[in-house]
Amino acid sequence: MKLTPNELATVLAALRYWQTNLAVARTPAFRGHFEDVPPLNAKQVDDLCERLNMPTAGKKRRRPDGKRWFRCPKCNHVQGHTAATLQTIGDPFCNECGHEKMEVTRRPSR
Repeated sequence: MKLTPNELATVLAALRYWQTNLAVARTPAFRGHFEDVPPLNAKQVDDLCERLNMPTAGKKRRRPDGKRWFRCPKCNHVQGHTAATLQTIGDPFCNECGHEKMEVTRRPSR
């Protein structure tokens, strides 16, 4: 499936909104969609958003340019976001604890 830039931005925004609500409520909304399958957790949503931002169609999968890294001062979780994701979600929040204030940091060592 190929998405237009507007469709991709909408899907990413909806996923990030879902991720934020899941971090706060811990109970998924729209339970009818999850009768046969469990909802994605915050980490799985982050991975899906990253995959949606990656090029496909036979190209080697790699991280897109412009990735910025953030650290949560509350739980020390480090996560990366592409420029497109940051443009969609605005200020990032922690995928682990839901804390809303992230600090810019260096890319974690491998």
